[in-house]
Amino acid sequence: MDKVTLINKVVIESARMEENCTYSSKSHFNSSGIWSNIHFILGIILIIISAIPMFYGDMKFISLTIFILANIQTFIRPDKKACEHLKAGNDYLSLKNNIRQFSECRILNLETDVVLSELKNFTESLNYLNQTSPLPLNCGYKSAQKGIIEGQATFSVDKEGQ
Repeated sequence: MDKVTLINKVVIESARMEENCTYSSKSHFNSSGIWSNIHFILGIILIIISAIPMFYGDMKFISLTIFILANIQTFIRPDKKACEHLKAGNDYLSLKNNIRQFSECRILNLETDVVLSELKNFTESLNYLNQTSPLPLNCGYKSAQKGIIEGQATFSVDKEGQ
């Protein structure tokens, strides 16, 4: 296979990986936001309900509600899940940026074996992220998909070039 054909195939494969990273990063960012909101809402409810006995005396139902909500918060750890998704989103976005920079700026100046090595490294990085990242929430993915279709993940400079 000649170098031009190889580069064309690598650019196409790089575009696939970029798209994968776009969907994955946006899904994780959306999931992080959802988990952050859950953490915030549960925390506010706990604070408000915790204050009620100070004004109305001892109420077993309120105490039980506080106990249940606090344990739910401890069990599902929405703060931890938000951080994990934020990290995964940033990791995918970083990989996407590296792939784009490679396929649009550096690829023509590299030898064939270096091009293939870079592609292999990107593939391994993407596979690693896919295996180790938490599963995004379904609603986070659907929101990401809708946003991408609406052009939220497209840079202005890319829109002008079309």
